[in-house]
Amino acid sequence: MLQDLKYTLRSLRHQPAFALIAILTLAVGIGATTAIFTTVNAVLLRQLPFREPANLYALRTELTDGRITTGTVSPRELAELNKMTNLVESATGALRYEGSIVDREGNPIRVVLQGVAPKFFPTFGVPVAAGRDFTPEELGPDGPFAVIISHRAWKTYFAGDPKILGQSVTMEGGPVTVVGVAGEGFNFPGGADGWFTIKIPETNTGHSFDGFVRTRPGVTIDQLRAGIHPLALTLQKEFPAANGSRVFTVLPLQDAVVGPLGPTLMVVLSASALLLLVACVNVTSLLLSRGVVRAREVAVRVALGAGRWRILRQLFTESLVLGLAGAIGGVIVAYGGLRLLMSAGAGQLPRLNDLRLDAATMLFSLAASVVTAVLVGFAPALRLARTDVKTLVNETGRGGAAGPATHRLLQGLVIAEIALAVVLTIGAALLVRSFANLQRTDPGFNPQGRIVFEVSLPVL
Repeated sequence: MLQDLKYTLRSLRHQPAFALIAILTLAVGIGATTAIFTTVNAVLLRQLPFREPANLYALRTELTDGRITTGTVSPRELAELNKMTNLVESATGALRYEGSIVDREGNPIRVVLQGVAPKFFPTFGVPVAAGRDFTPEELGPDGPFAVIISHRAWKTYFAGDPKILGQSVTMEGGPVTVVGVAGEGFNFPGGADGWFTIKIPETNTGHSFDGFVRTRPGVTIDQLRAGIHPLALTLQKEFPAANGSRVFTVLPLQDAVVGPLGPTLMVVLSASALLLLVACVNVTSLLLSRGVVRAREVAVRVALGAGRWRILRQLFTESLVLGLAGAIGGVIVAYGGLRLLMSAGAGQLPRLNDLRLDAATMLFSLAASVVTAVLVGFAPALRLARTDVKTLVNETGRGGAAGPATHRLLQGLVIAEIALAVVLTIGAALLVRSFANLQRTDPGFNPQGRIVFEVSLPVL
């Protein structure tokens, strides 16, 4: 095998143009597929970084009489859910607030904050990395205001100063005491830079929180739905103005975070796999064309006693080297693509901040390179295995021209490549047409001269 590897490297070194074109072609295909797989892995496949994420659910409300609602939950509903200890381990909520915080230099920084209900951090099972969690007094309506900042905000805005704990920082509503720093990577929900105690009594029936529930171990989603439905009916009778016709809906937190994006990502992953297949067909065609030139060399080696397995092993070694080199280039392409994706769409895709080239990505890239090497080397190897020495010599006896069998194989590859390209083109055209249709959709008003903006009022 070592001798085959040395021969392959020497052969590719003597034909740098061929090697460069083949490696770049595979790098684009493997890189695109790896980048999309990394996105799918981060968004869809990788579990949420919380304790026992399968027991976490998003809690929403809806109105059964057809009226439109925001779907948020009230502090009173969360308090009642926390009493259902046979089903619920804890229930909490968060209220998104885009405000500002003053950094060490006195500059106001626009940040995403979440006003949280009691039991927020225990519900997700994410301990505070430095400092402490909120006390019951701070969570009460008459207690002091406190904030737990994210690890990123601590490093970025306060230079990782450990003395920040216990100090006051200025937010839009005034000074707030920093009591803790969250664990690295925790920014839930919505890329939060910090979490503060919001002063809403538990008896309040106003719907303002995004709700979250952690169930007891072994409790299924059907049991949870059946168990909380009677509570919704009870609250309808007690608070007809706020809860009339209002029922609970629960969804696994993973599904709620991803939303309707899952099928779209799988379609894109399938398209990238087709692109990789097109790259394989291209490189296979190059190898076959190169094999025509090398046919006499192979014939001489066979005539001198080299077995067909020995020749096949050499060809597969060559395709494996090309596949591994393409994988290395593909990782570089994937890294650049992910950086571009993160800079262009960090606020659009859920869990996009979790994108990274981890062990699963490297394993996928390695598997893709091996599969690519097999696909690329199969046709040339099959061509050789079914051809005798006399035919090999005769097919290249006049100027190195390929024989009819090789011509048929190359024509078949061209047809396959055109078919795959047509599929990709049609898919891209459908996406463009869908986007154009969305652009032409009548919103029901004249958008010319209109702008959309948000106004955040201080909540402290």
